[in-house]
Amino acid sequence: MAGDVHGLLEHLVFHELRAALDYRRLTTTLHYWRSLSQLEVDFVLAERGQAKVAIEVKGTRTVSRRDTRGLRALAEESPGLRRILICLEPHRRVDADGIEIVPVADFLADLRAGGIIR
Repeated sequence: MAGDVHGLLEHLVFHELRAALDYRRLTTTLHYWRSLSQLEVDFVLAERGQAKVAIEVKGTRTVSRRDTRGLRALAEESPGLRRILICLEPHRRVDADGIEIVPVADFLADLRAGGIIR
C-alpha cells in the first residue's frame, strides 16, 4: 500500500510540474538525477543547464534523514540548490540540512501560485 501511495504521488507531481511548465511556456527543463552510488532525486528543474530546484517525493507521514539522502547528495554537486521533499506530513517545515519538507497539498498550491517555478 505504501508503495502505491508513493507511486501515485510521484505521478501526480510529475504531471503537475509538466503542466505548470507547459502552461507558463517556460524554458525551465525537467529532469531526474542519479549519483554514481545510485542515490536519486525524482525531479530537478533546471534553467540553461543549471539545476535550480530539486524535488523528492515520499509517500510517508514521517520524513526521516534516510528519505533526504538523495537531496543532500545532489546539494554537494549543486550548492545553493533549493531542495523540496513532498510528503504526507501534516505541516510544512525545514529540516536541519535546509531541506523544505512540504505536505503535498501545500506543494500543489505553491506550484499553482508560481512559488516553485518562477
